[in-house]
Order: sequence, then structure tokens, then C-alpha cells
Amino acid sequence: MPLFRGFVDCVHMQMMAALGYTPELSRCLLTGIDADEGVFDPTVGGLVAKTAARSQQHPAFSREHRTLVGKLLEQQEPPDVDPGFPIELTRAFRSFVAARLDHPLRSDAFLNAMLAEQ
Repeated sequence: MPLFRGFVDCVHMQMMAALGYTPELSRCLLTGIDADEGVFDPTVGGLVAKTAARSQQHPAFSREHRTLVGKLLEQQEPPDVDPGFPIELTRAFRSFVAARLDHPLRSDAFLNAMLAEQ
């Protein structure tokens, strides 16, 4: 199912951008300091430095992840391979979209079932 995950990640990144909700990934949203890595906090809208994170339950977000997000946002078609996000990060992207829309996506039950099989 890696191709399916790659498709889901790509769709979520492009959907967020189309709705005007591209996550902030170049600086910590709690401190304002430039950060190369930290955690992805869907409730605040992007990157949070590890030292400022309110919860250690958010998935790690690295410089490589930021590069992958940039590539997914630029693509016109879903990737041919899994972009390499950990499953926790894929779920965090979906939580980010749901938080901005104030409700879960209608496809959440289906996506949860598909992602659980991996």
C-alpha cells in the first residue's frame, strides 16, 4: 500500500494549499524562531521546535520531511512512490485539514481503514 499512502499524502498537501491552509514549516509557530526540525503540531498549524512542544505525542518533523512536503505541493499528479512520511505524519496532516475545516473529512473512515492495513 505504499503507493496509496503516497497518493493520500499528495492529495492532502494539495488540498491544504488550495484551501489556503499550507502549514508553516520554516519556523516554530510557538517561538517564531527558524527551525530545521521539530514536531508537526496539527492544532497550531505546522512546525513546533522540540523544546517548545506542548506534547511529545506529535510526530517528528525533519528537514527531509519539509523537502518532501515542498515536492508534494509542486506536483501536478500523485507520486509514483511513497514519499516517505511515517504513518503518524500522514495522520497528522489529516488532523490538520480536519481542524481547519472544523469537521473530519467525509473520507476519514475509508482512509483510516486503508491506512490501518499497512
